[in-house]
Amino acid sequence: MLEHIVSICPLLESLELDHSPQLTHPKVSALRLKHLNIRHREYFIESIEIYAPNLVSFDYTGKKIPLQIKYAPKLKHVCYDDGSSSAIQHLSIHLANYLPQLVTLSIGMSVVGVVSNFPKLTSLKHLRCDALKSNGNSLRCLTSLIEVAPFLHKFVPEVIVMEQVVAEEGSRGCGVRGY
Repeated sequence: MLEHIVSICPLLESLELDHSPQLTHPKVSALRLKHLNIRHREYFIESIEIYAPNLVSFDYTGKKIPLQIKYAPKLKHVCYDDGSSSAIQHLSIHLANYLPQLVTLSIGMSVVGVVSNFPKLTSLKHLRCDALKSNGNSLRCLTSLIEVAPFLHKFVPEVIVMEQVVAEEGSRGCGVRGY
Protein backbone atom coordinates (compact mmCIF):
# COMPACT_ATOMS: atom_id res chain seq x y z
CA MET A 1 0.00 0.00 0.00
CA LEU A 2 2.73 2.51 0.97
CA GLU A 3 4.73 1.64 -2.13
CA HIS A 4 1.70 2.42 -4.30
CA ILE A 5 1.01 5.75 -2.59
CA VAL A 6 4.64 6.83 -2.94
CA SER A 7 4.73 5.71 -6.59
CA ILE A 8 1.75 7.90 -7.54
CA CYS A 9 3.32 10.94 -5.83
CA PRO A 10 6.49 11.50 -7.90
CA LEU A 11 7.05 14.98 -6.40
CA LEU A 12 6.89 13.78 -2.79
CA GLU A 13 9.69 15.40 -0.76
CA SER A 14 8.65 14.66 2.82
CA LEU A 15 7.11 11.50 4.29
CA GLU A 16 6.05 10.93 7.87
CA LEU A 17 4.89 7.53 9.12
CA ASP A 18 3.51 7.84 12.61
CA HIS A 19 2.32 4.72 14.46
CA SER A 20 0.95 2.97 11.36
CA PRO A 21 -0.11 -0.55 12.38
CA GLN A 22 -0.69 -1.65 8.78
CA LEU A 23 2.96 -1.10 7.85
CA THR A 24 5.08 -4.02 8.98
CA HIS A 25 7.76 -3.96 6.25
CA PRO A 26 7.65 -0.53 4.59
CA LYS A 27 9.65 -0.09 1.43
CA VAL A 28 10.25 3.56 0.65
CA SER A 29 11.44 4.22 -2.87
CA ALA A 30 11.08 7.82 -3.96
CA LEU A 31 13.37 9.78 -6.24
CA ARG A 32 12.61 13.24 -4.81
CA LEU A 33 12.14 12.31 -1.16
CA LYS A 34 14.31 14.54 1.07
CA HIS A 35 12.89 13.94 4.56
CA LEU A 36 11.73 10.65 6.06
CA ASN A 37 10.33 10.47 9.59
CA ILE A 38 9.23 7.13 11.05
CA ARG A 39 7.83 6.84 14.57
CA HIS A 40 6.43 3.72 16.13
CA ARG A 41 6.59 2.74 19.76
CA GLU A 42 4.33 -0.24 19.27
CA TYR A 43 5.67 -3.38 17.65
CA PHE A 44 4.25 -2.90 14.17
CA ILE A 45 7.24 -2.29 11.93
CA GLU A 46 9.59 -5.26 11.58
CA SER A 47 11.98 -3.92 8.92
CA ILE A 48 12.47 -0.86 6.72
CA GLU A 49 13.90 -0.63 3.22
CA ILE A 50 14.86 2.75 1.77
CA TYR A 51 15.90 3.77 -1.73
CA ALA A 52 15.91 7.56 -1.92
CA PRO A 53 18.73 9.24 -3.87
CA ASN A 54 17.79 12.73 -2.60
CA LEU A 55 17.17 11.81 1.04
CA VAL A 56 18.80 14.41 3.27
CA SER A 57 17.30 13.60 6.68
CA PHE A 58 16.13 10.39 8.30
CA ASP A 59 14.41 10.38 11.69
CA TYR A 60 13.55 7.06 13.31
CA THR A 61 11.98 6.39 16.71
CA GLY A 62 10.93 2.87 17.58
CA LYS A 63 12.22 -0.56 18.43
CA LYS A 64 15.46 -1.95 17.06
CA ILE A 65 14.75 -3.43 13.62
CA PRO A 66 16.71 -4.17 10.44
CA LEU A 67 17.29 -0.98 8.43
CA GLN A 68 18.12 -1.47 4.78
CA ILE A 69 19.22 1.87 3.42
CA LYS A 70 20.02 0.77 -0.08
CA TYR A 71 20.72 4.14 -1.64
CA ALA A 72 20.83 7.56 0.02
CA PRO A 73 24.00 9.36 -1.15
CA LYS A 74 22.83 12.80 0.09
CA LEU A 75 21.96 11.70 3.63
CA LYS A 76 23.34 14.34 6.05
CA HIS A 77 21.09 14.31 9.13
CA VAL A 78 20.08 11.25 11.15
CA CYS A 79 18.06 11.09 14.33
CA TYR A 80 17.85 7.53 15.64
CA ASP A 81 16.26 6.35 18.87
CA ASP A 82 15.59 2.69 19.56
CA GLY A 83 16.24 3.07 23.29
CA SER A 84 18.48 0.01 23.30
CA SER A 85 21.94 -0.42 24.73
CA SER A 86 23.19 -1.32 21.25
CA ALA A 87 21.82 1.68 19.33
CA ILE A 88 25.29 2.89 18.36
CA GLN A 89 26.41 -0.54 17.19
CA HIS A 90 23.12 -0.94 15.29
CA LEU A 91 23.77 2.32 13.45
CA SER A 92 27.35 1.34 12.67
CA ILE A 93 26.08 -1.82 10.96
CA HIS A 94 23.01 -0.52 9.13
CA LEU A 95 24.28 2.95 8.23
CA ALA A 96 27.96 2.11 7.77
CA ASN A 97 28.15 3.52 4.23
CA TYR A 98 26.55 6.82 5.23
CA LEU A 99 28.08 7.61 8.65
CA PRO A 100 31.18 9.40 7.29
CA GLN A 101 29.01 11.90 5.36
CA LEU A 102 26.67 12.79 8.26
CA VAL A 103 26.69 16.40 9.46
CA THR A 104 24.17 15.93 12.27
CA LEU A 105 23.64 12.80 14.37
CA SER A 106 21.22 12.43 17.25
CA ILE A 107 21.07 9.12 19.11
CA GLY A 108 18.70 7.93 21.81
CA MET A 109 20.06 4.95 23.71
CA SER A 110 20.80 3.18 26.95
CA VAL A 111 24.46 3.58 27.90
CA VAL A 112 26.43 0.39 28.29
CA GLY A 113 30.10 0.73 27.42
CA VAL A 114 32.77 1.72 24.98
CA VAL A 115 31.98 1.81 21.28
CA SER A 116 34.50 -0.14 19.25
CA ASN A 117 35.10 -0.24 15.50
CA PHE A 118 32.89 2.77 14.85
CA PRO A 119 33.81 4.47 11.57
CA LYS A 120 35.27 7.96 11.55
CA LEU A 121 32.62 10.66 11.42
CA THR A 122 34.71 13.06 9.37
CA SER A 123 31.83 15.35 8.35
CA LEU A 124 30.00 15.37 11.69
CA LYS A 125 29.49 18.86 13.11
CA HIS A 126 26.60 18.30 15.57
CA LEU A 127 26.14 15.34 17.92
CA ARG A 128 23.34 14.84 20.40
CA CYS A 129 23.11 11.82 22.68
CA ASP A 130 20.02 11.17 24.76
CA ALA A 131 21.29 8.47 27.07
CA LEU A 132 19.67 6.53 29.87
CA LYS A 133 22.27 5.55 32.46
CA SER A 134 21.80 3.15 35.33
CA ASN A 135 23.89 3.45 38.48
CA GLY A 136 27.26 1.84 37.95
CA ASN A 137 27.34 2.17 34.15
CA SER A 138 29.96 4.42 32.63
CA LEU A 139 29.53 7.14 30.06
CA ARG A 140 32.60 6.01 28.14
CA CYS A 141 30.56 5.31 25.01
CA LEU A 142 29.94 9.06 24.67
CA THR A 143 33.70 9.66 24.82
CA SER A 144 34.16 6.98 22.16
CA LEU A 145 31.77 8.82 19.85
CA ILE A 146 33.51 12.14 20.33
CA GLU A 147 36.87 10.56 19.52
CA VAL A 148 35.68 9.42 16.07
CA ALA A 149 34.33 12.90 15.22
CA PRO A 150 37.44 15.09 14.82
CA PHE A 151 35.57 18.12 13.41
CA LEU A 152 32.71 18.19 15.88
CA HIS A 153 31.45 21.73 16.62
CA LYS A 154 28.56 21.03 18.98
CA PHE A 155 28.01 18.17 21.41
CA VAL A 156 24.81 17.92 23.46
CA PRO A 157 24.78 15.07 25.98
CA GLU A 158 21.40 14.60 27.64
CA VAL A 159 21.94 11.97 30.29
CA ILE A 160 19.12 10.69 32.45
CA VAL A 161 20.21 8.78 35.52
CA MET A 162 18.02 5.99 36.86
CA GLU A 163 18.64 5.54 40.56
CA GLN A 164 17.00 3.73 43.40
CA VAL A 165 15.12 6.01 45.76
CA VAL A 166 13.21 5.37 48.93
CA ALA A 167 9.58 6.48 48.78
CA GLU A 168 7.78 8.11 51.71
CA GLU A 169 6.26 4.81 52.79
CA GLY A 170 9.62 3.08 52.86
CA SER A 171 9.14 1.04 49.69
CA ARG A 172 11.81 1.09 46.99
CA GLY A 173 11.07 2.82 43.73
CA CYS A 174 12.87 4.19 40.73
CA GLY A 175 13.57 7.88 40.24
CA VAL A 176 14.80 9.82 37.23
CA ARG A 177 17.15 12.77 37.42
CA GLY A 178 18.62 14.52 34.38
CA TYR A 179 21.89 16.38 34.16
